[in-house]
Amino acid sequence: MKWASLKTKLLLLLLFLTVNSVSSQEEQSVNVVLIIDDKLITDNIVFNFNKNESENFEYIYSVGKSLVLPKSFFNSSKLNLSFDYFGTLKENQKKYSYDIDFKKGWIHNTSFLIIRIYNLDKKKYYKAFCKSKDKYVIEVHNSVYRQTKPMCKKLKNTF
Repeated sequence: MKWASLKTKLLLLLLFLTVNSVSSQEEQSVNVVLIIDDKLITDNIVFNFNKNESENFEYIYSVGKSLVLPKSFFNSSKLNLSFDYFGTLKENQKKYSYDIDFKKGWIHNTSFLIIRIYNLDKKKYYKAFCKSKDKYVIEVHNSVYRQTKPMCKKLKNTF
């Protein structure tokens, strides 16, 4: 009788561990922090993830909220992140639209992701990033990866 009870308990434990392992492999989760023009973004922003223009995933960003992406999104050769942000330019409100090639390594094997965006229509950032022809520069940082763009001039008073 005891052998059957122990066998049942071991079987239930094995089933639980298998289900838990499978469910953890279904998703990637990371806490996201967004900084635009040295300002920590605390507004809710809708992130749109697009996989090969066929599958979409919407995430509402707020500081430190976990981004949970289905792993199926990383079976694709291309994953884009797009969103809009309302900032200021010379004391006027301006809508900025971003389209970012989102890399799998940004959320792989880490608990956080910091995305920094510098809008190059602002003189301070335009000069700092070697007068780049892009509209904006993206820098990414997590616990195992750091992607930065070379600067011609060091930024003062950055966050």
